[in-house]
Amino acid sequence: MTISVPIISIKLKEGVPHFVNIMLLQLLNTDLLDIARQNRTVARKKYHDEPERVFEDLVNRAFLLLDFDTIPQRSGHGWDIVLIAGRAVHPYFIVVECKTAVEGTYSYLVKKQDYLYTLKSYCLDLFKDKLIGAYKGYAKYMLLVAPDFPHETEGCCRKFKDITGFQLSFLPVPVLLKLVNRYRENPILNHDWIEPFFQKERVIEEKDVEEIFEHAEKEIDLLAERLCTRLRERFSQFSQISGDAAFIKLDMKVVSSVLEEIISEMPELVIPERKGIVDYINIEHDYYEIWERVLRKLGREFVNILKETSFSQVKNTELKEDLLKMLKVK
Repeated sequence: MTISVPIISIKLKEGVPHFVNIMLLQLLNTDLLDIARQNRTVARKKYHDEPERVFEDLVNRAFLLLDFDTIPQRSGHGWDIVLIAGRAVHPYFIVVECKTAVEGTYSYLVKKQDYLYTLKSYCLDLFKDKLIGAYKGYAKYMLLVAPDFPHETEGCCRKFKDITGFQLSFLPVPVLLKLVNRYRENPILNHDWIEPFFQKERVIEEKDVEEIFEHAEKEIDLLAERLCTRLRERFSQFSQISGDAAFIKLDMKVVSSVLEEIISEMPELVIPERKGIVDYINIEHDYYEIWERVLRKLGREFVNILKETSFSQVKNTELKEDLLKMLKVK
């Protein structure tokens, strides 16, 4: 089911133009909380549907803006959305249930904890039990999205994990909007670094958004430091063995081995794959901001290595050595 979104008349998908993402973000900021509070006037006049269905569609679009693959429900029964974190080192799936609340707080679970067994059915009968092999192990989390939640709701999380094995968390709409806006301003989260956000087993708060961005900044620094250390170690060996006053000479086998070592140090950004007898690498293009930061630091380190070698290397070049021999100059 795809809602007719004003201005944006095309379905959001991979490769959608940047300006469309900007307009969609504006719509989410303007309307998502109103729709979550069952504003039927906005839902019907602007989106031509009931608020419950509009809310599900807009939440799905919000997660697309976070660079998750999504599967929205088509049957009208069961879970609403499945999020696919397929670019994590260890992939995971999140079952999402969207709930509107006219009073602004979704408290049904506090009043009717038997509803946990309905959610259990969504996670197990209608999702995990249909998966095959290793994919079953990827099904880990359930997320309820609503305008807000009472903190008493958190008492359901332990029981839900006991009966399903899923970690249940509650995501208020203002926190989701903060996450999406921060990510579009500064897209430095990958599927590994955002995973702790879904492991809270409580009502997720705005401070949790700031924490995952702080965590991502630290992870980028650690990744860049790891790569720079590996690069320096290898070039230190090369400059001693094959360096002279002008060049560091590397055969292509050595260059290939260095690249392989660098790639092996960044599973967060590059996924190796073998098809038949051919090895591939899958470069994660959605993480362009992370790539820019890491490569900028790696490039600076490479320049520093060259500068240090230039100042310290006194061995004659081969060309000079040949001339000295021909001219018999000692």
